[in-house]
Amino acid sequence: MGKTIYDVAREAGVGVATVSRALNGSGYVSEAAMEKIRKACEGYSRTPKRGEKVKSIGLVISHDPEYFFVNDTYLNAMIGISTVAKERDFRLVLEINNQSHRCLELFRDRLIDGAILMGIRQSSTLITELLRTKYPFVLIGDYLKESAPFCKIDIDDFSMAREAVRHLITLGHRRIGYICGPLDYSSCQKRADGYRAALAEAGLSAPEEYFVTCDNITEEKALNLAKQLLYQPNRVSAILAFNDTVAFAVYQAAREMGIRIPEGLSVISFDDSEVAKYVSPRLTTVRQPSFEKGYQAAQKLVEQIEHPEQPVPSIVMQGYLIFRDSCTPPPETNMRQPEKG
Repeated sequence: MGKTIYDVAREAGVGVATVSRALNGSGYVSEAAMEKIRKACEGYSRTPKRGEKVKSIGLVISHDPEYFFVNDTYLNAMIGISTVAKERDFRLVLEINNQSHRCLELFRDRLIDGAILMGIRQSSTLITELLRTKYPFVLIGDYLKESAPFCKIDIDDFSMAREAVRHLITLGHRRIGYICGPLDYSSCQKRADGYRAALAEAGLSAPEEYFVTCDNITEEKALNLAKQLLYQPNRVSAILAFNDTVAFAVYQAAREMGIRIPEGLSVISFDDSEVAKYVSPRLTTVRQPSFEKGYQAAQKLVEQIEHPEQPVPSIVMQGYLIFRDSCTPPPETNMRQPEKG
């Protein structure tokens, strides 16, 4: 079997896109890199032209690597995608970058037949560009800005957030805070809408100070926002966290402030990460079928690639509220503001 473009790139010590530009004359490549590529090209099998299949799919993550690789939701979805790629004999190309043109280059350079997108912001133009160019893709998540039909795989974030808050209300909580992720992501916006809807249905207000947003979902930022909620004079008795990472930061804030969970504060979140059942108290959380999301997304993408004339419908998967130990009725006594310091 002859060399592939990946073999050439590895031997030359350059990126696959650089090799593609060199072979196709489609962009600048330094003379030093060109010389390495020429030496590595003996036995090279050319990249197929447009219309031919390269048996390769791209996984495009619009997040920083340090967030992606510590997030169980993304990692489990990637395992599902990788499983299908192995079953269907497809290569998997991983692109972790917030720049839309990087994904389009993978298509233009004939490195992938289709793409699975994760973590796409509402401000991104990538989906609109993919629809315009008719490149095959599947989105894990939602994209509220685009009304054109395309395949999406997700849970109903709105309904699951509403169910989580309803659970807290049923327990007797009336002062419920929410630590949200960036509202430029559809999941964050829809969970925020579900939070507000549950409160409104119960005739409860959602004071502005009870709703705080992590522009960047980091442990330090979440910790500070949790303390912001808990230092209020009429502080919350329960917190909905955008994901388990944020919930663990709430645990830490409560511990540092001398507030016991769940006796003094109930906590509920999303994802059901592996750690959720081992923290103390065990975390009540919405379980996402992350592996199944990835598996179904890859299956649907391969269907698009192999049968482009057939429509591929979206899938709304079922999330589940996993009841553990972090939620209980609020304390009978009035909660006073913890002393700082």
